[in-house]
Amino acid sequence: MVTIKDVANEAGVSIATVSAVVNDSRPVAKSTRKKVMKIIEEMGYNPNPVARALKKGKTKRILYMVPSIKNLVFAQFIDKVQQALIEKGYDLILLNNEARSDLTKSYLSIIHPSNIDGVIMTQTRTCGEIIKKTCKNKSIPLVVLFEPDIFNDVSMVTSEEQTGIEKAVDHLLAKKHKKIGFLKVEDSRNQMKRYQSFINKLEKEKVDFDDKWLIECDDHDEQASYKAVHSYLETEELEFTALLACNDFLSLGAIRALRDSGFRVPEDISIIGYDDSIAEYLHPTLTSIKLPKENLANKAVELLLNQIEQEDSAVQTAKYEQDLVVRESVISND
Repeated sequence: MVTIKDVANEAGVSIATVSAVVNDSRPVAKSTRKKVMKIIEEMGYNPNPVARALKKGKTKRILYMVPSIKNLVFAQFIDKVQQALIEKGYDLILLNNEARSDLTKSYLSIIHPSNIDGVIMTQTRTCGEIIKKTCKNKSIPLVVLFEPDIFNDVSMVTSEEQTGIEKAVDHLLAKKHKKIGFLKVEDSRNQMKRYQSFINKLEKEKVDFDDKWLIECDDHDEQASYKAVHSYLETEELEFTALLACNDFLSLGAIRALRDSGFRVPEDISIIGYDDSIAEYLHPTLTSIKLPKENLANKAVELLLNQIEQEDSAVQTAKYEQDLVVRESVISND
């Protein structure tokens, strides 16, 4: 393996001069710099990135920790974060902890200011608290992306979920739907908050809701949704004329279950999804609450780099409104 000493001997300069060229730590004559860089390329010298980080104080690497890479919403966030980092000259390191505490602790045991400059996380409360504590103990800058109102004393970028739900209900009411069902994952804290926003909005508009119009499934995917909705339709009459689902994949499962049970979408029942991840590819195209993913990702990167480059440790929170993208899955209930 070629060492820095080998490069210095070949170039006829000191090791300190080669280090200065590699790390850009002090001025070096243009001719000397050019000569050293040429020899580095010819000899295939690869500077140790950790050693460079210790000298320069920055690795130009950001860790993004997510609970799933199977969930398309997280995949879309990963893409947006990576693009934002690339534009700023930073590399992305991705870790999927599967929302498991043991994996989280194992991964965090190997991170250090010498190998990453900062952390972005989209996490559950339990794993997020572990990450937050570790970053604090190791003085690693941290920003929370997307998860609303879970963590304190840390910079956070999130969206106004209440506004998205309210816009969806307003749209259904404008289309004369007075009986609206709700589909969510049973043990999801975030989706429970969306459900509460839904109930609050109906109460504000003086619209009745029957508890039996709530359908709950045991996971976030279309298979779990299909099973829950199909089972519901086997025991209950379809009294509501519209259904609001807590993500687009739940909407997909609901559409399949409704069709298999003889119902048409949107002729017999209108549907609104949430997150706008696959909505435009469904049939009919799905009206969905859109997450401002690019704005959220860009702001998360901005806040983190401010901490890194300016050593600004002030806690900041940024929130973005959600919009409703109207497509074909909702029609008037005439």
